[in-house]
Amino acid sequence: MDGAPRGDRAPMSGGRPSLPLDPANTTTLLTRTMAAARLLPAALVDRAGAARFRWGMDKRFFTAAAALGGLAATLACGSPPAAGGGAAAPIPVSDELLAAGRTAYRKYCIQCHGYSGRGDGASAAQLDPPPRDHTDVEVMDGIGDRTIAETVRHGGTGRGFPGMPAFPHVADEEITALVAYVRSLSRPGVESIDLEGFR
Repeated sequence: MDGAPRGDRAPMSGGRPSLPLDPANTTTLLTRTMAAARLLPAALVDRAGAARFRWGMDKRFFTAAAALGGLAATLACGSPPAAGGGAAAPIPVSDELLAAGRTAYRKYCIQCHGYSGRGDGASAAQLDPPPRDHTDVEVMDGIGDRTIAETVRHGGTGRGFPGMPAFPHVADEEITALVAYVRSLSRPGVESIDLEGFR
């Protein structure tokens, strides 16, 4: 009976109950697992392209088995990470994070936003509307940390920043540092940033 589910808790693991189940996370994981499992049967088609699966498995059975396997793994290990890999809690802003952010800012942003972040970079005169002034407290307080991160990753079209290009190749860690640095331009001494839900 040690491994049997009990109420709203995950199965026992090593004599200790696992983390409480979160129905929303479990549903999200099950949905994602089912979607991924639908892609697996194609990998099982033999090289000749025959429409039968190795081991004679029925596609529906295989999909359900893969989904249940993913769900079982989640129940045994606890809740999945936040959707999109976003941070679940505010991120402390350290001197090291700001230094990394300043380096990234000089690498990606100064052409339009300028060294000081006032929107006066070398390309600013050709842009309409002009680049944001990242030192303007009133403007920047109206833009959330997650919006800054998503605008860097996906560009400004559809977010109110039409001249802002996308930087999909920039790693999450570098975007985190960029957000901290951009936030510090209008709020020196910022202690944390919140990127929950960033994708």
